[in-house]
Amino acid sequence: MTDTYHGVDVTEDYRWLEDASSKETIAWTKAQQQRTRAYFDGIPWRDALRARVEQLLKAERTTYKRLLSGGSTFFALKVQTPRQQLFLVALTDLDDPAAEGVVVDPDAIDPSGETAIDFFVPSPDGKQVAVSLSEHGNEDGSLYVYDAGSGTVVDEPIPHVNLMGGSVAWRHDGSGFWYTRCADPAGFRQQVWFRELGDAPDHVDLAGGFADERIAENYLSASPDGRWVMDRVQKGDGGEWQVFLRSQGADGSWWQVAGIPDKCVHAVLGTDALYLLSRRDAPHGKVLRLPVTGGATVAGAHEIVPASDLVIEDLAVTRDTVWVVDMDGGPQQVRTFDTSGRPLPAVEIPPMSSVSSYSARLSVLGQDRIAWSCESFTEPATWWVAAGGEAPRPTALSTTTPVDLSGYEVTREFATSRDGTRVPLNVITAPGTPRDGTAPALLTAYGGYGISLVPRFDHELLL
Repeated sequence: MTDTYHGVDVTEDYRWLEDASSKETIAWTKAQQQRTRAYFDGIPWRDALRARVEQLLKAERTTYKRLLSGGSTFFALKVQTPRQQLFLVALTDLDDPAAEGVVVDPDAIDPSGETAIDFFVPSPDGKQVAVSLSEHGNEDGSLYVYDAGSGTVVDEPIPHVNLMGGSVAWRHDGSGFWYTRCADPAGFRQQVWFRELGDAPDHVDLAGGFADERIAENYLSASPDGRWVMDRVQKGDGGEWQVFLRSQGADGSWWQVAGIPDKCVHAVLGTDALYLLSRRDAPHGKVLRLPVTGGATVAGAHEIVPASDLVIEDLAVTRDTVWVVDMDGGPQQVRTFDTSGRPLPAVEIPPMSSVSSYSARLSVLGQDRIAWSCESFTEPATWWVAAGGEAPRPTALSTTTPVDLSGYEVTREFATSRDGTRVPLNVITAPGTPRDGTAPALLTAYGGYGISLVPRFDHELLL
């Protein structure tokens, strides 16, 4: 079939395959399947490989993917085979997972396994938790509020909260919350709404004012003292951010703290101050501190952690401590400062490890404690906790896996690119593997959206 576009003929030989119901397409697909089946059936070691893959996929594994707190209760997303989906659990002791209780189990809600938890946010007192659930892989999440003790739904669900990535920020007394919602059924024009628990109607609280509201993604959070709400707005997926604040009072109004030219790629609320990770004139990142008063902007912030040779990847603040995650070509380390920027004792992190990634960042538990999921290429993830002045320690929230990679070796190498850039390589090998170029290697890399690969335990390496 030939079409003409601007005077140019474009011929397609296989457009007829777009009609999936035609006899010709059905016959062609069947022939392709038969040819593929014959090829795979002729591989002598394929059955053994399939058995090994099945063994690993069905083996008992447990891991905790996200950890947050509300009051004296801890909430975590848990993976546990043979369950199809992650489920939400509540704990009162991070060293006693045996006493955890299930709050939301998508497999119980939908035995088909096609309902998933997108995100969750507990109320400040931990008595309720907001959970976004999506069905059939469509990511069009609906927000439910659950009673944390009984696991029952306590309010009407809210549709379309997660189409462009969703978030929730609770009011300090747990009586309501700000949430994201798409005004366009196609998933565009995300807005910030507010719900008062009870019978009051929801209302739009922030709409427009963005660089491009059609593709804006809003990330909400609240200050630990209950005074402020923050909305970090990303312009699509390009790493361009705006920061908005408002007071939690009913008469509060939003104002812009930082715009796209300020290059504030991350921000966290502390007590009476906003801490911003800025890359303006500092590609590796610097940390700014801005005392929060109505109308305050980044122009009034001052630098407390200057840029260095390492890239600042994450930032968190407890009552008296600023926690900074640095990355050096993948592996990470943690530095601590007081709120004025004076360095505090170093945090000991196992070598060649990660503590923050795209899917699991530093997590503040209450006002004094912080947690991170620490893992390496050879050791599975375990949640650690720390507080200012106390040495970090592992909790009982650790990953169990049928694979043991502890005997493997990890070495750090560098390759020089054509333009002279030194590119870091982390090489994982079994003991005794020859280093003369004869051993087969699997090379994994990524380069997009400003996301860097960090050390990660992968049991599939032993396939």
